[in-house]
Amino acid sequence: MNANNKIPEFYCLNPRKVKRTLIAAVLGALGPITWRRFPPMAFRSYPETRARAEVALAAASRPIKSRFAALLKRKLLELQYNGSRACFAARPGLTAVVWNGLNGSRRVFCDGAADAGSGQLFLSTVLCRDA
Repeated sequence: MNANNKIPEFYCLNPRKVKRTLIAAVLGALGPITWRRFPPMAFRSYPETRARAEVALAAASRPIKSRFAALLKRKLLELQYNGSRACFAARPGLTAVVWNGLNGSRRVFCDGAADAGSGQLFLSTVLCRDA
């Protein structure tokens, strides 16, 4: 939220074309949206960095079998958590917006926002079927 006029600001991570249109239609009237293709990255670490990356890595829908590949992915998630947390700490009025943010980069993006004291908004598609 902008401190001067209380208009919410949204920081949206990597939506596909159709989802981007839906997000813009829903949130666009409430406040400005900044679109990010990838989470920000930073080297400065926080006490929670390793744990947040481990949880995001463990929640992967397809577990990584190679120890080397898992190490690289964990380091990437740590850099993304650090960058996301620094970004949200610098701009406390932002709200993190993700589609299906339960694992990987989207998870550390929202964890960084939460640990910096910012809000998070998780969006998903609900499938309905006639009985």
